[in-house]
Amino acid sequence: MSKMNFRWPLNLQEIKEKYSELEGRLVLFSTLAFLGVILWLAWDSIILGDPLYFTHSQYSANSQQQSWLARGELPAYRNVAVSAAYYLFTAITNAGIYIFGIAFIGLLLFLGNVKLKNRYLVLLVLSAPLLFNIFTLFLGQSVIFIPPLTPPTFEWRLFNTRYGVMSLPILALFFGFAFYKLRNFARVFMLAG
Repeated sequence: MSKMNFRWPLNLQEIKEKYSELEGRLVLFSTLAFLGVILWLAWDSIILGDPLYFTHSQYSANSQQQSWLARGELPAYRNVAVSAAYYLFTAITNAGIYIFGIAFIGLLLFLGNVKLKNRYLVLLVLSAPLLFNIFTLFLGQSVIFIPPLTPPTFEWRLFNTRYGVMSLPILALFFGFAFYKLRNFARVFMLAG
């Protein structure tokens, strides 16, 4: 791959070359990224007669959530605070309280670092999986049951806690950032562990 050096103004020939290179990369990576989606839709269309069968069949997540909603067992439905609590508690149980705590310290250090000009944009991009999961819990499109938060009267008490794994990349990044910023403390912490 050629190294892309940008200088302004670009002449028309350079713009065409850079566009061509960008187009090639986009096609290459899009093909790989969307191949699974295309094959899944083709499978549903050929075998089941409907490419979107997975979204509305009797075995779909939507059908499952509707039955829980009818029984009053979607605790996070239309409640942002409960949605956030369920997802954050699931993230904590997936990562562990110490890792989560150090990552939270790293997040505070990251936000407090004024030298990082785009820190809020970076945080927004990294938080996309967390926000997505909280949003789907709020809309009732997904559900998480975890024993300390789920009422004991519910039929299921432990379900979909795997969704907390999606928080691990951002937690790992801020965990590492905390250790980077607190070098001496990190050495003591590692020796004590």
